[in-house]
Amino acid sequence: MRLAVLATQFTPPHFLGGHQHVLYHLDRQFAALGCEVDVYTPTFRRWAEIDAASTARNVTRIPVRDIRFLYNLEFARKLPGALKRRDYDVVLNTHTPLGRGLALRPHVVRVASTSLGEARHTRGLRPAVLLERLAQRTLGFAVERRVLRLSDHVVCSSEHIRAEVVQGYGIAPVKTTVIGNGVDGEYYRPGPAKRAGVPRILYVGRLVDIKQLPLLLRATAALKRETSAFEVRIVGEGPDEAVLRRLAHRLGIEPQVAFAGHKTKAAVLEEYQAADVFVLTSRHEGMPNALLEALACGLPAVVNRFAGAQAIVQDGFNGFILSQPIPEELAAKLLLLLRDPALRQRLGASARQRAVELFSWERVAKTYLALFEAVRR
Repeated sequence: MRLAVLATQFTPPHFLGGHQHVLYHLDRQFAALGCEVDVYTPTFRRWAEIDAASTARNVTRIPVRDIRFLYNLEFARKLPGALKRRDYDVVLNTHTPLGRGLALRPHVVRVASTSLGEARHTRGLRPAVLLERLAQRTLGFAVERRVLRLSDHVVCSSEHIRAEVVQGYGIAPVKTTVIGNGVDGEYYRPGPAKRAGVPRILYVGRLVDIKQLPLLLRATAALKRETSAFEVRIVGEGPDEAVLRRLAHRLGIEPQVAFAGHKTKAAVLEEYQAADVFVLTSRHEGMPNALLEALACGLPAVVNRFAGAQAIVQDGFNGFILSQPIPEELAAKLLLLLRDPALRQRLGASARQRAVELFSWERVAKTYLALFEAVRR
């Protein structure tokens, strides 16, 4: 099967955001299962150095102007000309607006999140945040709805994303399928031995409003009142970093909190293997890759009660799900794990077992290919 994949960015070994991790593993698995895969992405001047350093050899990069939201439309306008050079059995679109006006069939759209969902769960009164929410609810919604309605099938990363697509965009349920993300259990695995020192709490992800990281920082302050024998590492980058650093300073938790910045894939693995507990405080998620990776590395997880959390974390089995997004409850769950190494070990072993058994990338890729065959008929 010959596949064309549309993506916002694809620059391994540099990964920016969860969608690149998904595409990287699907690309490898599709190839292992005998498919020919070509990836098409936009590129701008500010990405030139990262694009040039990428080891990916199956990528066609289409130059567009770096104008937020509008670059998707320019890419979509130029895409048909690029696709005419080869014949494809299926186009898999991993970022909905990139397929606007696409005439090549069949066109399958993968939806990890929607503009409606992002806008609903984003908070803040900063002008940039308000402008983005307005754009998501208007331009983003209109483009996504058009693309989803004209596509042949829609793959949703979780059941609650499927509900958004059906109820918010008017897509017929029969035209949707849920295929979650996977994890490479051979690569993401516990290290040979835990490091010495105080227990470490880890967050990996973007530093953006929807991840609700002030909750983690305020819980850290509450935890510090009970014990100082712990550390928090925040791995990732994003527009909220300066705000979060100022909050950490005001709370007096700078000695406990390290902002580690962007890390390579190998360095992120080292972070997982050196940590003792993983935390995810998001208001809204599809199926978070970082959470699956942490579980595969044998880390118990404490997560906020976002829609779909129960599909990954079973409360008391491989981690804990907060009943309320309040610092005191998060601090209490973390303190319970910090003070009980045996509990951490038991939940961590369950986390590893569940991640490897239920979320393999080979299983995910085979499910996609079965869907592609059905859509082609």
